[in-house]
Amino acid sequence: MKWVEYIREFPPFKRFHLFGMTGSIVVLACVVIPMIAYVGNAGERFSPLNHFISELGLVGVSRLACVFNAGLVAAGVLYVLFALGLGVEVGGWWAAVGTPAGLVSAVSVACVGVFPMNNLTPHIASAMLFFRSGLVTVLLFGIAIQFQRPDRRVVARRSNIAGIVTLLAFAGFLVWMELQPGGYSDFRPSAFRNRPAVWVSAILEWSILVTMITWFFTVGACRRYPKAQSE
Repeated sequence: MKWVEYIREFPPFKRFHLFGMTGSIVVLACVVIPMIAYVGNAGERFSPLNHFISELGLVGVSRLACVFNAGLVAAGVLYVLFALGLGVEVGGWWAAVGTPAGLVSAVSVACVGVFPMNNLTPHIASAMLFFRSGLVTVLLFGIAIQFQRPDRRVVARRSNIAGIVTLLAFAGFLVWMELQPGGYSDFRPSAFRNRPAVWVSAILEWSILVTMITWFFTVGACRRYPKAQSE
């Protein structure tokens, strides 16, 4: 396919891992900075133990909601470039089907910023699309990385260790939320009035953020430029 060859020869995509790593740095910044300034409706400070990540983008509550929301949009753009570059560079059918999943995941990240929790219905839809497509993305790209052609291995297979942990985080969160009596009602502001000191749903969501960022950096650290190496 000519368009694949064009992208493969386009210099920025040969540095695809830098897009993923830069996007993750942007995410870290847009999470940590609003977290420091956050004061909730009850006067509480932000805690990953019982606050959802998206609360940092809640306009009217989070003081730096604009930083969080704009950061997610920027990260989404960078993740689009990462998914395209990774898919083309790794090559093969698994990467070919993983790339669209990666693009959906990246766009859904941006949509979480475009639709903060003030617009709850599209926000939940965007967030859940990210959780589901993110799981599929890591799974398909993990398989693609594992079965790369020996003569053009561009990501070391040891990166899949981080991928497996990330998959467990995604699966754990999704299964947990499906088992909750109220479904995804934990995301509704009404649930925040009586938030527990330790909220399992929130902790599992944070585990996705931590493991996903770890995966991006691990893939970046395992990037290999020589076209023919044995592991």
